[in-house]
Amino acid sequence: AGGGGLYMEQLRKVAVWPANISLSHCIFRDNYVLPRRFSSDPLGAGGAIYADLAAAARVDRTEFVNNTAETGGAVFINGYMDWGSSHFSHCMFSGNNATLGSGGGGGFFGGGGAGRVL
Repeated sequence: AGGGGLYMEQLRKVAVWPANISLSHCIFRDNYVLPRRFSSDPLGAGGAIYADLAAAARVDRTEFVNNTAETGGAVFINGYMDWGSSHFSHCMFSGNNATLGSGGGGGFFGGGGAGRVL
């Protein structure tokens, strides 16, 4: 589980168009995702935003401050997502923390694809 501030997911078994999200001039501050209690639990990811199987995220002029998760302290985009069409532009990442010992992006974690962070 994850997404202390915002959680987006398209269910794999539901035949609907993927979700698109656009955020501008937002502040995600002091969001926290609880760590896993057991190794079989889902990873605690995306202190501010967790996106899984969503079509695209466009985030502009948004601040991510003091967010915490096991991986993707501020933002976690799952590798299944086609995040090549996602854009993060003129955003500020400050004081975010990934707590998982093996790392995983204090500010931003994106798996697969080729998104843009400007």
